[in-house]
Amino acid sequence: MANKDDHELSRSAKDIINQLAAVIRMSSIHDPSNVAVLQSVDKLASLLNSMMASEGAVSLDLIGEYFYVNETRVKVSTEHLINYDFLLREFKKHILGSIAFKDSVSPKDLQMFLKAFTASSFSGTPSRGSSGTADG
Repeated sequence: MANKDDHELSRSAKDIINQLAAVIRMSSIHDPSNVAVLQSVDKLASLLNSMMASEGAVSLDLIGEYFYVNETRVKVSTEHLINYDFLLREFKKHILGSIAFKDSVSPKDLQMFLKAFTASSFSGTPSRGSSGTADG
């Protein structure tokens, strides 16, 4: 049974990375009220909340060239390579090592996070709290 749980966690982690990258990319191009952006934000909130329900929290860490979700390395698959690489570059551009979600998140919470994240791209100021993480 643990093997099935590990596979589900791995798949969920890949989906979160893929969806976060897609949402960041779309929100930097389109207005936050764009229907496609809103749908993607809803999907990301659902993925995060689902993982938080089983794991208690979601921590996305960049260590070197690899992402870790809740301390488990996420092995990039070919289908997610473009978004994985995009998110890796975004983390490095923002000098961001970790994003932690400790409570359930609403789409509105994620929209506020994305607004700050996108705005920091233009300001030259990294998107991070005093501890170096963005808590959701």
